[in-house]
Amino acid sequence: MSSPKIIRLKEWNQIAEHNPQDRQFIYRGQSNANWQVECALKRTLEFNRRRYEVNAFDLRMAERKSLKTFKTRAHLYLDRLPDEDDYVAWLSVMQHHGTPTRLIDFSRSFYVAMFFALIGASDDCCIWAIYENSLMKAGAKYAKENHSIENTLNGLRYGMLGASYEAANAILKNNRFGNSEDEVNRPGLLMIDVEKQIPRIAIQQGLFLFPCSLGTKFHENLDSLNLQQEGVIPPLIKFVIPYENRDDFLDHLAVMNITAETIYPGIDGFAQSIIQHDIL
Repeated sequence: MSSPKIIRLKEWNQIAEHNPQDRQFIYRGQSNANWQVECALKRTLEFNRRRYEVNAFDLRMAERKSLKTFKTRAHLYLDRLPDEDDYVAWLSVMQHHGTPTRLIDFSRSFYVAMFFALIGASDDCCIWAIYENSLMKAGAKYAKENHSIENTLNGLRYGMLGASYEAANAILKNNRFGNSEDEVNRPGLLMIDVEKQIPRIAIQQGLFLFPCSLGTKFHENLDSLNLQQEGVIPPLIKFVIPYENRDDFLDHLAVMNITAETIYPGIDGFAQSIIQHDIL
């Protein structure tokens, strides 16, 4: 992965130096600082098929099968379904209900990402931060160069996001039975704002990163964008949180009302929040 700027958060007051409330970055929390970012589809397939190496064909077939099966039977369980050709929305619903997909969860909130990093940590954890503006520009460029999709609101954030969303749907539409079995997409990474959000995504200020090439590792998809530093702002930061700070930082988050109860709707979130309130 492109060399990130490493920042070790040794105490809570250090966070303010990095001004996370300015909303220039998107964030992903990981409960182990040594883990690489990767989509759940790849991690699950590699776990289930440990006896041989998973390749791009395996991943594309797994995506085709799971999407087809979910679309065939989801109406038995859900009253409201995505539009038939909005494949990105279908993946979002699938992931919400437990199906591993290529979508990778990020948040616009530094503190929500911190919660996810800390709550399952048993060692040093981390928060990945990617500069949003560079990512959106790169996504719009990828959509134009690879799928002839124009940014109809040139220079505006919603135009860039719209182009990325359309490109992601084009990639997913191509990966269906009857089409080529080979990977035809160049590496790249698209930032996805789902147009019809479910409550969890809205509460968590969530969005997704969409790896364009399933057979390519996340960091290679990211590196292909060649994100550039804008002024003094680095395109990629890794905040490392020492394990000894876990309980203290979770207490600070609870004071900010960031607990499982507030970021997961319903009784399940409340039940999980007892860990943070009463079992630390």
